[in-house]
Amino acid sequence: MVSAVEHPSVEATARGLEAAGMEVSWIRPDSQGCIDAEAMMAAVREDTCLVCLVLANNVVGTLQPVAEVASACRQVGVPVLCDAVQALGKISVHVDELGVDYLTLGAHKFYGPLGAAALWTAKRSEMVPLLLGGSQERRRRAGTENVPAIVGMGKAAEVARLELQDRQRHVEDLRRRFESGLRTIPDVVIHGAKAQRLGNTSHVAFLGVDNQSLLIRLDLAGFAVLIPEGHFAVVAGNNVFFLNHATIEIATQINQRFLTRTH
Repeated sequence: MVSAVEHPSVEATARGLEAAGMEVSWIRPDSQGCIDAEAMMAAVREDTCLVCLVLANNVVGTLQPVAEVASACRQVGVPVLCDAVQALGKISVHVDELGVDYLTLGAHKFYGPLGAAALWTAKRSEMVPLLLGGSQERRRRAGTENVPAIVGMGKAAEVARLELQDRQRHVEDLRRRFESGLRTIPDVVIHGAKAQRLGNTSHVAFLGVDNQSLLIRLDLAGFAVLIPEGHFAVVAGNNVFFLNHATIEIATQINQRFLTRTH
């Protein structure tokens, strides 16, 4: 079982398993980009072998009810994988409080070395290694470890923990000022505005505006506009705004209401 707001690294893996014949249940978010914990648990079946729920969506920034889902899953013996990559360094993350079986993190999200990452597993968890041929990492992943990157990740995590509160206040203040200005523009929708979100993330829709026209006007106004595969991204200073598959459901619901109102 996989939420529809997962990062492409999880989504694409699940779709690959689906294409190989495994049945995957997809849980859709509400209009704020949040997964309903009760709806997710209602979809758990006797043959469910894994539940995947991201801690913080990487596009809208909405926080998901991981602890609630993990607690319910533990009662029925279903393991939970939590992608916490986007959240670490931006909010407090404690695996004991989340109660998950597997948790992933990436150093680059909290100013650590590129390419360094970690998978935390609970003692009760089982895992079959993908890479074989070496005894490294307790035989969970064969291959010589990149020790400098690992040390750098550890130091970056230490600094992120010490500076967490100051960083949170700073980015949340910037977002409040940014979104306050946006709300003066007609037909602007801030996705996930009513939900708990990461302080460094704003996801915005300009209703009724042609995307190509917006792209050109932003470029002429001095904004760098990127279109990576599967995304529409605008770079303004240090802020990047994305739209990808994870937000299609949200945008569809918002735009349907807009079209109903204007016709």
